Amino acid sequence: MAADQSRAARRPRDRLRPAPGRVFIVGPAHTFEQLAEAINVGFARWDLSHLHQFELADGRLIGYPSDDYAPDLVWLDHARLKVACEVKPGDEFEFTFDFGDDWQHRCTAADSKIDPLEEHGKIGSPRELGVTHR
Repeated sequence: MAADQSRAARRPRDRLRPAPGRVFIVGPAHTFEQLAEAINVGFARWDLSHLHQFELADGRLIGYPSDDYAPDLVWLDHARLKVACEVKPGDEFEFTFDFGDDWQHRCTAADSKIDPLEEHGKIGSPRELGVTHR
């Protein structure tokens, strides 16, 4: 039963309207490595030992650079490339996490810049939010 439910929950994303997702605000200094981490945290992934990759519209692959898969599969370094330099407004690209389970995410860059303060307001410091560290 659990396996059937799992399969049912992983139907092709085009059948889901509106598509489930998250909004990430990416600044000019953010790398693809940081975006991958944000996506994984945003989807509550706990086992982060799996490989991941971004595939841009032009076919470039960005991920953890490793010679283990060369020459068949070569990734541009996700820690060096800035998202804002490689992705233009309106571009769509894919993020895949865990090549065995093949968790795919369609990413779309907004057509215009977003001001985090206008969009989400000021977020207080941990102390202002009542968070205490022990």
